[in-house]
Amino acid sequence: MRHTSRKTIVNAKQCTLLNQHIKPTHCRRYRGVNATPRIGTIKQHVLAVALTIVCAICFSSISAAATNGPQQTRTYHLDLPEQTVATALNSLSEQTDIQVLFPYDIAAQLRSEPLLGRFSIELALERLLRDTGLHGGLTSSGVITISQTGSESTTNQNGKGKRMNIKNSTKRKTLLAGLVGLFAAGGTAQVAAQGGEAATSQSAIDEIIVTAQKREQSLQDTALAISAITGEGLAARGIESGLDLQFSVPGLTMGESNVGPAQVTLRGVGMDNIFLGGDPGVPIHIDGHYIQDTTYILQDFMDVERVEVLRGPQGTLYGRNAIGGSVNVITKRPTEDFEAYAGIDIGNYNKRLLKTSISGSLADGLRGRLAMSDEKRDGYIENISSLGGRDFENSDYTSLRGSLEYDLSEDVLVTVAGYYFEDFGNTAVALRINGNPTSTLPGFLNYYVLNNAEPNPSVSDPRKVRLNIEDDVFSRAKGGSIDVEWDLTSMRLRSLSAYNNSKSSLYTDADGSDVVTLHDNPRRSHETFSQEFQILSAAGSELEWILGLFYYDENSDASEIFDIDNLFVADGSKTVLEIPFDLESTAVGVFGQLEYPLTDKLTAVGGLRYNKDKKTNIGSLFLPAFGLDITVADSDQWEEVTGRIGLNYHINDDVLAYGSFTTGYKAGGYNNIQPVYDPETVAAYEAGLKGLWFEKAVQASVSAFYYDYEDKQEFQRDPSVGVVFITNAGAATVWGLELEATARPFSALTIDSSIAYLSAEYDEFHTEDGVNPQLGLQDLSGNSLPRSPEWKAHLGIQYEWILGSGLLRARVDTTWVDDQFSAPFNRQDRDLMSSYHRSDIQLSWESESRQWQASIYVKNIEDDDVVANLLDGVATSGLPVPIYGQYLAPRTYGMKLTRSF
Repeated sequence: MRHTSRKTIVNAKQCTLLNQHIKPTHCRRYRGVNATPRIGTIKQHVLAVALTIVCAICFSSISAAATNGPQQTRTYHLDLPEQTVATALNSLSEQTDIQVLFPYDIAAQLRSEPLLGRFSIELALERLLRDTGLHGGLTSSGVITISQTGSESTTNQNGKGKRMNIKNSTKRKTLLAGLVGLFAAGGTAQVAAQGGEAATSQSAIDEIIVTAQKREQSLQDTALAISAITGEGLAARGIESGLDLQFSVPGLTMGESNVGPAQVTLRGVGMDNIFLGGDPGVPIHIDGHYIQDTTYILQDFMDVERVEVLRGPQGTLYGRNAIGGSVNVITKRPTEDFEAYAGIDIGNYNKRLLKTSISGSLADGLRGRLAMSDEKRDGYIENISSLGGRDFENSDYTSLRGSLEYDLSEDVLVTVAGYYFEDFGNTAVALRINGNPTSTLPGFLNYYVLNNAEPNPSVSDPRKVRLNIEDDVFSRAKGGSIDVEWDLTSMRLRSLSAYNNSKSSLYTDADGSDVVTLHDNPRRSHETFSQEFQILSAAGSELEWILGLFYYDENSDASEIFDIDNLFVADGSKTVLEIPFDLESTAVGVFGQLEYPLTDKLTAVGGLRYNKDKKTNIGSLFLPAFGLDITVADSDQWEEVTGRIGLNYHINDDVLAYGSFTTGYKAGGYNNIQPVYDPETVAAYEAGLKGLWFEKAVQASVSAFYYDYEDKQEFQRDPSVGVVFITNAGAATVWGLELEATARPFSALTIDSSIAYLSAEYDEFHTEDGVNPQLGLQDLSGNSLPRSPEWKAHLGIQYEWILGSGLLRARVDTTWVDDQFSAPFNRQDRDLMSSYHRSDIQLSWESESRQWQASIYVKNIEDDDVVANLLDGVATSGLPVPIYGQYLAPRTYGMKLTRSF
């Protein structure tokens, strides 16, 4: 293990804020799809801001590097009850802000004396370790090290650690430290100032452990473009769901659709098929389990340990549809020690959010955890209809999650988990943002004129609608998983089994008025089962490898019912159009990856995966008023081999350079009764550099990538009948550059920043525009891929004050996103989503005992109306095709209060 940056390993009760990758920002307000961007000026401004930020980080870090570490003669106020030595050392680190290295397995079995009062480090260690057989001291570099009297070294000649048993959650999430036989408990070397003054000594960037490659690794030692944010980091930034996550991750774009699923895109690669049968290009994984329904990422990040966003094809280890990357959500695990918290969040729009969690030991070798959140909030969109319709974009959900961990034996850990989510919020409003049509094709009636429809208020104010619609919306999800881990002497075995069942029913008013009935009721149900077996090299092995087998089974169904009347005559009869859809899908993957050390610094990486997908589709179109009843049944399958080769070079202990060639694949699928579409593939080249500089006060990474895309799946409209479907573009090229940096010039100040440039264009794509069929076959070569902003930047600044009553923290985050398009035609009048910037601010306080936390926050300070997604509607009765929009939340504010136990 070459990377030696500071680790922050925490007990179950308090997880220290770890390093997160964030991104800088600037820009301008969006007011409608016809805004004209000043792109050249904006780019120059962003580049100037980015260079200024990078220079400021470097200069402040160089200046801070001259400061000294903690003094050995300093005394600290300590309050340590009688407890295990491991817990006492964790608490010592928290109360002194000094890193501690100690053998966990030994310290967890010993008891310490209580300490209350002011002590030097030497005296505190003497008291804590008395009669334990352990001894320790403070090194010249400011680290407390603990060892056993007369014990042998914990590392071998190659720097690899002795094998350690991994049984509980605290040890599991800090496996990297366990590989060298030590656990690091602690954080920054900080001088506690009096009277509310800020701490002034330099602090190293905290290390975070990730599982992006299905084994525990330091973020800095993971040769991928990856952003990882801990649960505490999510809270500090006000990130409550995936929609918020996109503001802190370069290359990530996320928008809601008006039929449910999230459209997640990374570096221009994602999902356009929002209907049943469409696979995500950036899948969601929860605790290592594949989730088909991307609606999950729009839910509350409840009781989460961290979120990892892997950018680039993950075809070897993740396989199924991870052609653009993966969003991995890792939840908190049960703890040996008792811990609990209860919190409330009260804000504008009458928001009331309750959160609670409890964890601890239930019996010898058995631990449990239970978490719950419940939110009620009024809608962001006001329905001004005289019929007294309901408001939209409200929130009304309850979420539960529970898990049990059982030590079946000394080397076998079994984890059983389950969840339940229920949401009655009407968030998927079909917000029609163009005006009522004034003309129609010959032979058709303008039903807006026929029924004396009032003007559409959404044209001038997207926070208002005039709709006649019923309250019939819900989303429900439940599932469970059983994971087994067996730690053998020479290898590790894992079995990951998961079952998920989700149902949703939406009810949207597609006509944008309250006198016409053109209602759309999409319903969908996903039932999935996945099983993965893994065989991994033993922890600490010089040769690291993994072999795996993956199986996936899906049985899903959906229907879309259009309830139509008053289109041809006022008070006319009702017409119903029903489109049912059934899908069965199975997938098999066999994969392996090997990391072979060529020299002490150079490692070769190679991996292969065999993918096989099979889908069976039954699609129907039922329109009884016109005697139309069509059913199409078909089955198809696809096979593909994807792989990865690369080289990782450790320039020194803190700097890693890497290069890789990776291929990715996403299965083909069906468009209801339309023809099948083909799989899409990508060949990706990437090179990166990541490391720690200036006494580990600056952490930075840069990655450059080039994608050669073939058969990209694109969302289209049939110009003859107006039915939506997926087709394949011939080829596309994607390339870009991403820079992320975190600096801690001194312990009170943390600066997070990133900037990303993306060029994503079609090389070959000839198709017809269903909205403008008179233009005939169009050549879209040179057009931008959907949801691919050319520039994206983020800046986060956090400052802390140590007060007599605790810790006060202020944080501001600001993000700027360039222009992007919602469709491949790049139409300025209906596809353009103009650039925007948004800023969030939060002021939080934590008591000295860490039992109370309170904060006030404001999100989207600018209160801009920002378009998150645009979608063409369906033309009816000879009228123009409508435009539907989804908007990000307006300005919200509130306060939070949490009590920990």
